[in-house]
Amino acid sequence: MRSVIVCPVGTSLLKNLVSSSEGSKLVEKYRGMGIESWHLPSISESLNKHPDGYICRFLDGSDVFEALKSFAVNKRESSCPELAGIEAVRKIFGVSPGGTKVLLYPTRLCNSMLCAQVLARVLRTMGFDLEIIPIRPRRAGEDHAWVFADILDKIVKRIASEKRKGKRVFVNTAPLPRALANFLSISSYLAEANAVVDLDEFSNPIVVPAPLAEVDKDRMSFVARVFMDRECLEYGDIFVSTIGFENLADYFDRGIIERVQRRVCISPWARKAIDAYSIPRRDEYLLDYGDDSAF
Repeated sequence: MRSVIVCPVGTSLLKNLVSSSEGSKLVEKYRGMGIESWHLPSISESLNKHPDGYICRFLDGSDVFEALKSFAVNKRESSCPELAGIEAVRKIFGVSPGGTKVLLYPTRLCNSMLCAQVLARVLRTMGFDLEIIPIRPRRAGEDHAWVFADILDKIVKRIASEKRKGKRVFVNTAPLPRALANFLSISSYLAEANAVVDLDEFSNPIVVPAPLAEVDKDRMSFVARVFMDRECLEYGDIFVSTIGFENLADYFDRGIIERVQRRVCISPWARKAIDAYSIPRRDEYLLDYGDDSAF
């Protein structure tokens, strides 16, 4: 059976190189351009905005690109969490590179795209098939719900699609910050991924246990039906009496819906979840919640 490895891409490869002895010459050459902080997401747009930022000049064939590639080849799994997680999947689950496609998900910023292209080159030489799917960066002041929505739209939907094709799907969450890693782990298992791998506090690979959980299609189908062709509803007695106070509080607590002044809106990630998990929009799921004709 063919396999797929899903791997978000951060900037640890770049960070680890410039902080190592192997990167000393590179640091000296580009110190004036602040290479020591190129791995940070908060660096200026002139450096990092894709595709015109200064760091994007090094995407292929440059001395920075070649130094990153050599570092990844020589250090392998100790060079970055991306390769550490992929190597863990290969060893733990007996995955053969020749029968495996790696899906790399960088943020559409120069530094993350640079790391993704280097990793793609290295992984291809190891025998893996490769695809790079960029995810848009979080904008200043933007709610994290939009980041979760993009994960569902770009990653989780693809996991579900590959599973329907009969593939084994493994997810490497090690490159992500904890909140995003937790969200992707749960979302991946709900999409029936075979396993999720991460790194522990000692950088050792671990398999994240899979809870026996499933998508609550009754709950989400109700939301899908109510918000099928709109983002928000007017908040009022009719809406509250239809959904019920207990259900309303539960939906708010889970972040499925949110209050925006006098309106109730579906969360961006919840709308993407409806598509990612193929939630049905059938009227019979409304029977337990009452008639929604008032909407």
